[in-house]
Parts: sequence; C-alpha cells; structure tokens
Amino acid sequence: MANRNKNFDEDLAKQMQDSGFSQSFLIANIEEHGDSIQDALRASIEAFGLSAFAKKHDFSIQVVSDFVHKRREFKVASLDKFLNPFGLKIRLKLEKVA
Repeated sequence: MANRNKNFDEDLAKQMQDSGFSQSFLIANIEEHGDSIQDALRASIEAFGLSAFAKKHDFSIQVVSDFVHKRREFKVASLDKFLNPFGLKIRLKLEKVA
C-alpha cells in the first residue's frame, strides 16, 4: 500500500491528471482562498499525489517532498519548473511606489 497523506483523495488525484483542471485548482487556491503561490503549489502537488507528481514530471521525490513539507523553499527558477506542469510560470513586475 502506498504511503498516502491522511487527506489524500483518490478521485481528486485522478482529476489532477487533467492539465486544465489542475491549473484551475492551483489558481483557485490563490484567487479564492488567498494562498501564496508556494502554498497553492504545495496543495496542488498534495492533491496530485507526491510520488505521482514526481514520477510524471521527472522530479526527484525527495525534492518534491521537501518542498511540500516546507523543508525547502524555492527561488523563482525552481518555482517555474514546478509550475510548468500546470501551464504556469512566475512573472515578476517592478512598480514605482506612489
């Protein structure tokens, strides 16, 4: 039996296989729930299943696990790599303070 998070939802994990659904899930966590990009990404990876996400997108399970469990924080380039499977990327914008 797989080592699953107690909150793992098999039906949600299947839905997360659809790129459109997984992208909408991540964006909704940011826009509707006020999550940071990192927290929304963590929730999305957990919903997908850590090992399934790592295997499908060719990431080390240890790196994925460290990020999800907040043992590792990413810089923009690394966040972009993890956001790429969701069809998203980080864009920084510098604005003048009024």
